[in-house]
This record gives sequence, C-alpha cells and structure tokens, in this order.
Amino acid sequence: MNKNTWYRIIPLLMSLMVNSICSAGTKSFQSPIDGNLPPVEQRQIIGTWLTSSLSGGCTRSFESVGRKVYVVLRCVDGSGGKSGNELTKVSNEKFISRSSSHGDHYVILANGNLSIRDRDGEIEVESKHVGLWPSSIVKVSSSTKAEDSKTVGLKCYDVGFRYGHTATSSIKGKKTNPAWDFATPERCRNDPDTDKGIQAGTRSAW
Repeated sequence: MNKNTWYRIIPLLMSLMVNSICSAGTKSFQSPIDGNLPPVEQRQIIGTWLTSSLSGGCTRSFESVGRKVYVVLRCVDGSGGKSGNELTKVSNEKFISRSSSHGDHYVILANGNLSIRDRDGEIEVESKHVGLWPSSIVKVSSSTKAEDSKTVGLKCYDVGFRYGHTATSSIKGKKTNPAWDFATPERCRNDPDTDKGIQAGTRSAW
C-alpha cells in the first residue's frame, strides 16, 4: 500500500472509531471529551475538505470547541461526525497532528484547499468542500438491510475489534483473516462499544 493511501486510511480509522489521541512516546490513549464532541451547533467550523477512505468519499473538517481544535471525518455511508482527533493549532493556517511522530501537519492554502504534509514535504492536497457531509451522502433506507453473515451474532465490541484489527493489519502489510473483513453492520454504527472495540483492535495490530 502506497504512502498516499496510508494517509487516507489512518485518519478515517482513528476518527470514526472514537479517534483516540496517542500520547507522545507512549501507547496510552485518551478519548477527546469522553469520546464524543458536543453537538455541531456548539462547534466552530474552521473548514471542510473532500478526502477518501475505505468506505468511499468522506469529508475532513477542522472544528474548534473552546480552545481546542479537532479533525472530524464524515462519510457517504452516514458514519462519523460525532468524534474527532485533537490537533495543535500553530496559526490560522497551520495545524499539527498530536497522534503522529512523523511530523504530520496540515496547512490551509490561500485558495482554501488543504495541504497534508509530513517532515519530508507535501503528501497530497484536498479540495475545499461546501457543507460538512459529502454531497453524495447515502440516505439510510427505511427497510432493514440483511446483515453480513460474518457479523451475525457478534457483539458490537467484537465487530469493532475485528474491523480495527483487520484495517490496521492491512495498512501495515500484515496477513489478515478473511472472516474479519466486513462492513460494520447498521446496528453497530455510532455504538460506543463498537468504538471501544475498534480502538482495542487497532492497538493490537499496531
């Protein structure tokens, strides 16, 4: 998996899955505001950009809550938007990831686009987006979609653990278990137990 793909997937995993913040030099995690941000009406939106992910099109937003700034992901399947990964604000244009030891940071360009960089230089540029969600967001059908046989009977924590472990293992080039490769079922989306399981699964595969 190339470098650009890695940078698209890692933020998604961390943001949709409670987005734990890794303390420098340790493997301890701390969830922002008990794992969830306040309602959108109580946040100040700094900017939103189009990105991509495992599940398709997503947006990345910088949102401030008091003196803190978080990067928040929202995707076409309706996931995301409730939690975020804390950033360090250097200026109105520059923000540094607090969960990376590679010098990862963001720069809002003069034209409004977002430059994603590390200590080696620019990785990619994301286009400015109007609105918080992708324009092609999929509306949830009123009819219940049949659940994947791979997740039937699993608790949401176990669903999250397997998803986080599989996605992280894939990123790191490790062999994955085909039985753990699935989409999160509707019943487990936005479930705190799913978020906790994803955190544990991500850490176990790191």
